[in-house]
Amino acid sequence: MSARARIARTGSLGLIGMLVLGAVFGGASAAQAADGATIGSIGAIESVQGGAEGTAADAATPGVAAGEGASTTASPSAPAAVPAPATEAAPEAAPADETGAAAPAIAPEPQVADASPSAEAAADQEPAAIADAMLSWGVKSSFRSYITSPIAKGAITLLGAVTGSGPYTWSNGAGSGTAQPDGTGLEIAFGENDGVHFQGHAEGEDYILDLAFTQPQITVTSATTAELTLDVDGRKFVDTTTVGETYSLDDVHFADLVLPSPKIDGTRYTWEGSSATMTADGLQAFGGFYDESTAALDPITFSAQVIAQPGEPEVPAPANTTTALTAKATSPNVGANVELSARVAPAGASGSVQFTQNGKNLGEAVPVANGSAATTARPTEPGAYTYGAVFTPSDPKAFRGSQATPQQVDLADPKDAGTLQWGVKKSFREYVLGPIAKGKIVAEDGAKQAANNGVFTFPQSSTTHWNGTSGTVQYAGKVKFSGHHGQMDVDLLNPAIVVQNAKSAEVRIPLNGKTVTLAQIDLTQAKRETLRGGAVKFTRATTKLAKAGAEQFFVNGTGTGPVGTFYEVGTALDDITFVIGSDSGVKPAAPTDPASKPKPTTAPEKPAAPASTQGAAAGSLVWSVSNAFAAYTTCTNKEAFGYQHCAKGSVETNGVGAGYLFPQAVSSSWDRASQTGTVAYSGSVAFTGYGMTMYNVANPSITVTGPTSATLSTGNSTSFGSGTYQLDLASGSKSVGANGEVTWSNVPVLGSLSSGGAGGSGSQSIGLDPLTFTVGAESRVSYGATAAGNDKKQYTAAATPPATTGVTVLTDADKIKPGGRIEIEASGFDPDDEGVLIVLYSDPIVLDDEATADENGVVRWSGTLPDDVSGEHTITIQGSSNAGAVIDIVEPKAKKSAKSADVETRTLADGVAQDRVTAAGLAPAAGMALWEWWASAAGLVAIAACMTLLTIRQRRSAG
Repeated sequence: MSARARIARTGSLGLIGMLVLGAVFGGASAAQAADGATIGSIGAIESVQGGAEGTAADAATPGVAAGEGASTTASPSAPAAVPAPATEAAPEAAPADETGAAAPAIAPEPQVADASPSAEAAADQEPAAIADAMLSWGVKSSFRSYITSPIAKGAITLLGAVTGSGPYTWSNGAGSGTAQPDGTGLEIAFGENDGVHFQGHAEGEDYILDLAFTQPQITVTSATTAELTLDVDGRKFVDTTTVGETYSLDDVHFADLVLPSPKIDGTRYTWEGSSATMTADGLQAFGGFYDESTAALDPITFSAQVIAQPGEPEVPAPANTTTALTAKATSPNVGANVELSARVAPAGASGSVQFTQNGKNLGEAVPVANGSAATTARPTEPGAYTYGAVFTPSDPKAFRGSQATPQQVDLADPKDAGTLQWGVKKSFREYVLGPIAKGKIVAEDGAKQAANNGVFTFPQSSTTHWNGTSGTVQYAGKVKFSGHHGQMDVDLLNPAIVVQNAKSAEVRIPLNGKTVTLAQIDLTQAKRETLRGGAVKFTRATTKLAKAGAEQFFVNGTGTGPVGTFYEVGTALDDITFVIGSDSGVKPAAPTDPASKPKPTTAPEKPAAPASTQGAAAGSLVWSVSNAFAAYTTCTNKEAFGYQHCAKGSVETNGVGAGYLFPQAVSSSWDRASQTGTVAYSGSVAFTGYGMTMYNVANPSITVTGPTSATLSTGNSTSFGSGTYQLDLASGSKSVGANGEVTWSNVPVLGSLSSGGAGGSGSQSIGLDPLTFTVGAESRVSYGATAAGNDKKQYTAAATPPATTGVTVLTDADKIKPGGRIEIEASGFDPDDEGVLIVLYSDPIVLDDEATADENGVVRWSGTLPDDVSGEHTITIQGSSNAGAVIDIVEPKAKKSAKSADVETRTLADGVAQDRVTAAGLAPAAGMALWEWWASAAGLVAIAACMTLLTIRQRRSAG
């Protein structure tokens, strides 16, 4: 074979070999890339580098796969999940192989150090040796400053081994002690000649002021106390021109120390920043320059090495304790008591707690009883006060002392007192005392009236719900308005100002068991000013009469005006001035017992009848059946009717409005000309007790047979009481409306409730209340259901909105969206009313059936609107009262732009395409796309084929 043929054959075989090897390794890389590995990542680079280094290490490092380098993969005989056993010492580095590459060293397993004897164990020995003690103390900074001042013109000289320039440091102290774990019993002494010498006011070769403090000694007397003893050499101070006689005092009990908990590092104990106060002996030794008020010295820091003596018995370690301190002021203003309470744990630790105020003791230490100690402080100046508590055990061998985390109380200058000044309405006050009403006005229980029938002043009672810009401020007191021989009898009781925002507020009062809005306040024209202590004053804000105030407070009882009122809604009232400041301490006045009020000779007027589409006003029946029987049934106010016991039941209504108003149904046979016939009403009232219905009224009707007589059909289905009663129309009053509706008011119902029927011949007879009824058009109003009694009230949503006003929507209108949040509020409900319904109309959708009113009868609710509603709707609050508001639920207008949508579409398409490429095995591998590798391989095959053909041709030519 020719050389050219051999070269061609050899080249062909080499290309084929390269192709095979490329298929093996390239296929593996491609498979790895298709599985999701990120080519070019740090992990991949480390893998490649590891493959180069691992070859040399294979022989020296069994259990590490070739080509893996620093990988944590273990050999089959040692699974990776099981760590190798720890060796006693780290192995030496592996020697370099023949190529010069060092075999990778095997890192040693971490060693667990033997636990050294703790400081506590060392300190538990007794007695103990004290070594290498240190004391850092500046004596008294003000004294140092005086010595070197232009007045004394003195000098400070360090004696012995003392160093520093203030504070000064004594070193190499020694001593002994019992070595308790808290340091109790340690005695530390420093060099006899080590100290500080102060000299000032030179007089010749002598100094008038001459004091040297040497050989300090510290004795730790408890976990929180120690004593400082000194040798003092000096001169008696006579005056600044006379040199006094010298004196020398040894072992003077110079100061008492209050210790923090020691810091323990091994066997070294360190007490940092211990406060020091001169004793009586110390004050005298200091030359009499200071007294008890200036006895505080510079803080002292000292430490010592505590070395237990070998072979001595161990002292049981005392138990740790903790002390927790609470400090609460009864008022944020100066003059308030600060109640301090310390809790010591464990509760069995006996001892005492020393309370401190700004670092000074508050009286004597207080003994601990059942783990508690308490005392009271009363600062007299405004400012920040820091309170502490230090527990000292009675038996230091049983318990360690402990110190509470300091608590700070800020006391401000007292605020100006909060007051409310309002005359309600001047013309009303004049009317009450005038010749028509012939009444009187009485201010009591904290309320006062100015002379000459002037305005009223109420003291502030509470600002619990005031946050500084909005909320409720409660005032206390009662003003009674009475007249017309008892027919007018109303109380202005405990008014509250509810500030809603910077522009508006309300006057709310409790009335007939509910909290109602009496007046609305316009704050925009009021003068606002800030008073002492942050109090806020609003002066001469205008007010106007609210709906509830017109219908429930200003009622004349004659029925001559709309719902018997003096004034229309929106009538201007007197200007109001109020201060939101400090509480007076006056408690809110108690409401007048309804049983003590004179009973009016006429019944309250019925609520205004809703408008009818037929011209005449809608008809209604207002009948409370029997207040006495209601008291017997529910136990509410039973004493007013002389009951010793009661049924403990409830009065349940269905389809009946407030005040027991039955709406008129379709009349049966009413003749408008003769004003006779039968009229039907809808709704029911049931008196339940003793597990049964005792009496009920269901869809009642009235048949008028003449000018003075009529029959009431109650629909009663029980054996107590009757199904029909006669009405005495002659004793009532009759009026005819402009559209022909006829009203009979205050009509007596003849008979009683008893087991003997209407005649009342049973063993017990209870009188019936008079009624008022109107014969008009069919009512379009619907009411829910209630259950009043000892149990929780239950309400049923009305079929149509029972009210469209009275609800304040607190959410911005542009944020009311389908599925969005909404917050609403309404007043006038029973205090603490429960089970209040939140209902959305047109179709009634109950959003919540567990809303509640607060103690002022205000219901505040927030929740989520349905996500499938939009447009105009009515949201209502239904409970002991009804309120509503019309809202517009707006669809969101913000939509994605076409450009944004197109970008998102392209991004999504690119992502899907990339997923498909990866799934097809076309992901990049080893820096080259898979299709690129196959194309290169095909080229190599073609070259090999050409060279093979060339070889064959040359052979044939040679032959």
